[in-house]
Amino acid sequence: MEVRIDAGLFEQLKKCPVSFQNEFRKVYQLLKAADKPTEIKGILYLRKNCYKITIRNSRIILKIDEKKALIGLFLYNEFLV
Repeated sequence: MEVRIDAGLFEQLKKCPVSFQNEFRKVYQLLKAADKPTEIKGILYLRKNCYKITIRNSRIILKIDEKKALIGLFLYNEFLV
């Protein structure tokens, strides 16, 4: 699957600990290799073309159009509270 990351997410990830960034990288790599996002632990279906990535207590939006995925911004970032 072709995966893109929203530019704003990079700025938000910089404020997170390195261990969290590494966990995000793992999910990103798994998503690139997956046929369906729900094959990956921590990704849940919300509604049409919209999924939620859960890493620790943080949540990130994921939108899918055919075989293209866009990882959007945080819905909730435990490190910015």
